[in-house]
Amino acid sequence: MMVGRGERVPHRERPPPQKRKRKRTNHLRRGDAFVQDRRAGRPQDHRRQHRVFLVEGHQMAGKKLASRLGVVAATVGLAVGAVAGTAEARSDNISTWYSGRCNTVNWFCLYYSPDASGASLGYPHADADIHDLGNYRYANDGAGAGQVVRNNAASAEDVSNCNVGIWYSTDFTGDSEWLSPWMGGNLTFLRNNEASISVDDNTHCPGTGMG
Repeated sequence: MMVGRGERVPHRERPPPQKRKRKRTNHLRRGDAFVQDRRAGRPQDHRRQHRVFLVEGHQMAGKKLASRLGVVAATVGLAVGAVAGTAEARSDNISTWYSGRCNTVNWFCLYYSPDASGASLGYPHADADIHDLGNYRYANDGAGAGQVVRNNAASAEDVSNCNVGIWYSTDFTGDSEWLSPWMGGNLTFLRNNEASISVDDNTHCPGTGMG
C-alpha cells in the first residue's frame, strides 16, 4: 500500500508479550527443612545431618576423655605401687595355745597341718635360724612326711624363753608371723607361704639365734 506525504503511518499492531515459563527445579527456599542433593537428585534432611555431626562429635570427645582417664588411672596405679613398695613389712603374733607336742625345751617345731598335727620339723634354738626351708623335709610319720618344708607349713610351736619368727622370704625378710615364748599357733597369711625361721624375731634373746 502506498503512503503519500502527509498521511499518517498506521500503528503496527504487535503481538502481546508471552509469559516466560520458569523451569521447575527441586531446589527449595532457604530455611526449608530439606535441601537438594545434586548428585543423587533426592532431598536430604539437613537437620538429620546436623544430628549425625553432633553424635559423631560426642563420640570423638568421649574417646578422648576415656583415653585421658586411662592415662590418669595408670599414673595413680604407679603412685600407689610405689607407696606400697615402701610400706613396712607386716609382723603378726599368732600365739594361741601353750606348747604341747613340741615338748623338748629350747626347741622350735613347724607342722604340716594345723593345730600342731601332721609331720613336723623340730630344731633346737641354737640351730633354729634356717635361712631357706627349701633345704629341709618333714622327717617323721604323719601327713606331709617326706615333703619339703618351705611353703608347706600350717602351724608352729615355740618351747623356749625367746620369741621365734616365721618369715615369708628367705634370709628372714618380708612379712613375718611370730610366737611368744612357750606358745603355739596356726599360721594365717603365711600358711603354706613361709621360707625361713629365726629365733629372736621381736626381742633379743642373748646367746641364741640372731642375737
